[in-house]
Amino acid sequence: MSNAGLVLNPDVLIAAAQAHTGLDDFGAPEVLEPLRHLTESLIHEACLNEAGIVGHQLGLRRLLVNRLRFQKILHDHPQVRAEKIRGPIVIIGFPRSGTTKLQRMTVADPALQKIPFWRMLNPLPLADDLPGGADARIAIAMAATAYIKDHFPAFHAAHPMGALEAEEEDFLMEHSFATSATFSANRMPGYQAWVRQSDPKPFYDLLRLFLQYFQWQDRSSGRMWLLKATCHLHRLRWLLQAFPDATIVHCHRDPATSITSLTDMFCAARKITSDQVDTREVRDFTLAYSLMQMQAYFEQRPLLEKQHRFVDVSFKDIVARPFDVIEKVYAAANIELTDEARAAMRQWEQDNPQHKHGKREYTAEKSGYTETQLRSDFAPYVERFKQFL
Repeated sequence: MSNAGLVLNPDVLIAAAQAHTGLDDFGAPEVLEPLRHLTESLIHEACLNEAGIVGHQLGLRRLLVNRLRFQKILHDHPQVRAEKIRGPIVIIGFPRSGTTKLQRMTVADPALQKIPFWRMLNPLPLADDLPGGADARIAIAMAATAYIKDHFPAFHAAHPMGALEAEEEDFLMEHSFATSATFSANRMPGYQAWVRQSDPKPFYDLLRLFLQYFQWQDRSSGRMWLLKATCHLHRLRWLLQAFPDATIVHCHRDPATSITSLTDMFCAARKITSDQVDTREVRDFTLAYSLMQMQAYFEQRPLLEKQHRFVDVSFKDIVARPFDVIEKVYAAANIELTDEARAAMRQWEQDNPQHKHGKREYTAEKSGYTETQLRSDFAPYVERFKQFL
């Protein structure tokens, strides 16, 4: 505990990042308050093992250094903020509902813009990268994903991660120090409560800035973006304020399966940084968080779908008839599905069959639920979207 309190001290972390970069402006959103809530929860609630303490120390320092360097670029290149974002297509839904397959298969289309995992870890080129040389950020991401695959195969089977693959932008938005990715992968009730009551607008303002920067850096203005994150499910209003031209693609699956699978995945994720994972606590957290998301979603969608594009798709169709789903998405977003895109998507699916990294066995009962209970808890969702379940 004392070791965690020392190395995860927010003032120490901030001072180290400023000394490393010679910079002191983190820009918006403000970092000190969320960082204090985050580190306090990691120290006192997350039951981190030594690897977890070191991992979070390095991760938080990386995020702070990136924020300082990013703010310097925004200051030196104000034209970044003038970039026009096309779309994006945004895939949402409860985790384990086919969102990852749909995202990765669709962004095989070379006409679409994506955020690969290596770029989420380090959005800016590293200071010691040589012009025209190999990007060290890719090697860093490859080492990280290889470590997870080798040491935590259960998590890798649940959510395979690849350095070059598109990922959930919740990983990128750890740079806001206010994401569900952190409190889902660690026991952090205090931090979760703080994130829940905080204003989501700065989170989405920063996400938009990152997309503008990537587009400016790549000289890729005019190309459609494709995003995916389950955290958007209960924050549609703020997502669509930041991206009013977005097409929202909602993937649906029987909650008796998706919530059970999600609980199993969160348990696997928490074992990466802690040796004290209480499956009952993870189950209670997963159910409460998912129910909160559903309630907020049902409050927001009826108002938003009058002005914005929503596409509902089925997990079963994503698995069995993915091109039917993708054609539906492209039609809603008013973009062309070319022969080149189809060929690239077909190749991705061929290279990534279901259960490629191992088949996970899970049941509602094993996770402490019953199928009847889950369908009852999510009755409004089941009734509203039964044709997609």
